[in-house]
Amino acid sequence: MKHQFIKMHGLGNDFVIFDARSAPITVPPEAVIKIANRRMGIGCDQLIVLTPPKSPANDAFMSIYNDNGHEVGACGNATRCVGWLISNNGASIETKSGVLLVDNLTENAATAQMGQMKFNWQDIPLVHEVDTLNIDLKIPGLPNGSCTSIGNPHTVFFINDIDIEKYGPLVENHPLFPERTNVEFIQVLDRNRIKMRVWERDVGETLSCGTGACASAAIAHKHGLIDKTCEVISRGGTLIVDLDSDYNVKITGEVAVSFIGQIDL
Repeated sequence: MKHQFIKMHGLGNDFVIFDARSAPITVPPEAVIKIANRRMGIGCDQLIVLTPPKSPANDAFMSIYNDNGHEVGACGNATRCVGWLISNNGASIETKSGVLLVDNLTENAATAQMGQMKFNWQDIPLVHEVDTLNIDLKIPGLPNGSCTSIGNPHTVFFINDIDIEKYGPLVENHPLFPERTNVEFIQVLDRNRIKMRVWERDVGETLSCGTGACASAAIAHKHGLIDKTCEVISRGGTLIVDLDSDYNVKITGEVAVSFIGQIDL
């Protein structure tokens, strides 16, 4: 039996989406790995499965799987893509990390309200208490980093030039992070612009990352380096990040449908 999928991306951060709200499907981890393979499958950073919401007030429950089959709690660009896909006037999407809202829908863009950034060491989580804005991982060549969570853990470094293939895995798998961590290497260009490269746990370097943009902006603002609204410039394009006084965050950027197809799971 073949199932329809939609391939979408937000600034090059790409997803294979199955809408199983009306007819249930099962995508086991080994199928996720094969589908995500860029040479022998469809190719994606994450695979998304939409199922009926637990509350009738919402539009869908979104399950998110990295390309190694591991389920994760949040993905900003996937949230924007899914909200744009399933509604013309805004969507309320359930995830493992909570309910996320998508609005400001246009022909090729959407805004996701991602909730509140967390800075407490237990919420990220870390294995022991530290100053989350000044963490020394004792990795030669790296400055101290800062940690936060927006439904998944992030560690941000202010560094201009980096061998991301070398340092990304070292930070991701550092023993301080019991769930491992996503990693952002950023450069603050001015009060309203950040340049970012991102290493996603399980995946590697990606062209963009919505939650990574949230983390980068929140950490830069915590350090007094940017204003509450800024552009986060990644290799795939630019996201607009807005923070309020309580560090609730929303992101706005382009989305696109790459193609629609069918696959036998």
